[in-house]
Amino acid sequence: MDLYLVYLKLRMHMRRLSQLPATVHLIVLNVIIFVIECITSMSVIYIRVNWFVRLFALSNYYVLVKGWIWQLLTSMFLHFGILHLFFNMFFLFILGIRLEKLIGRRRFLLLYIVAGVVGNLFTLLWGPYAPIISAGASGAIFGVFGALVILSVGYSYATTVQALMWAFLIFLINSIMPGVNILAHLGGLLTGLLYGYHARKRFIRPVVIAYHYYY
Repeated sequence: MDLYLVYLKLRMHMRRLSQLPATVHLIVLNVIIFVIECITSMSVIYIRVNWFVRLFALSNYYVLVKGWIWQLLTSMFLHFGILHLFFNMFFLFILGIRLEKLIGRRRFLLLYIVAGVVGNLFTLLWGPYAPIISAGASGAIFGVFGALVILSVGYSYATTVQALMWAFLIFLINSIMPGVNILAHLGGLLTGLLYGYHARKRFIRPVVIAYHYYY
């Protein structure tokens, strides 16, 4: 009987967890993977390149030469330090919650994954011998940002151009920071903008969201 009560309580908690926004699930997943990184790297401030990072972060050489294509997906869940994780998860929460309410859980998850993968595909343009190892959710987050920009304005040409200018400005400011993967951000942003345009025409009515809420 006691075991049955435990089962019922566990089932109730699992049901509650399943009802949380997908944004929260993504944040939890990123945190869990970061804990694994910290354990394998023996550090929290800076994650050194070890076997775990080599296996799951994005290396152009490993993808283009060795065929480790899973890195196009897995690298978006790795981060190189606690600050890297914090800022990405902070913006994911702010932007993701709003976009998820607009387009729904499944569409949001699909956009997030596709934007992250496209961002990583753009990274491959550096070539197979680029001396970089890339990781982080920012490409996917830029996809969320791009979609939210388009879905936050009216149908007029002027407001759309204004939104695109804001998106470009945010992209430009972020991309001049040292150590930033510009191509991943660009690929994710373009994916989000295109999806937002498609969604606005097909099944989403544009809503007005004050820019200062998420910029």
